[in-house]
Amino acid sequence: MSGSEEPDSRSENKVDLRKATEVTKPRTLGGLVYLGVLAGALTGVVVAALGPWRVGVSVLAVSMLLGAGARLMIPEANTGMLKVRNRYVDAAILVAMGVAIIVLATTIPDQIR
Repeated sequence: MSGSEEPDSRSENKVDLRKATEVTKPRTLGGLVYLGVLAGALTGVVVAALGPWRVGVSVLAVSMLLGAGARLMIPEANTGMLKVRNRYVDAAILVAMGVAIIVLATTIPDQIR
């Protein structure tokens, strides 16, 4: 076979990039909560980086604790992006991280500048 007899493989592998870049709203309540937790976490990181770090990490911790509460209350069918593992495992991890961050933020002594 010569090269001209083979089908053009480039035409078979085309991907419609419009679908990949299309922005859609979350389809579940869990998706909205996930975005809220993400927004809270990013806000906390920005506040910690630019200002009073204790306030920033506390905002981050509270957003994790709110996410844990939401994960326990939202029905499984509506968890969407908020669901990673079993309901109780997700909530336990988020609570542990939130509490650990709050404990660290409150127990680390102020640094002398």
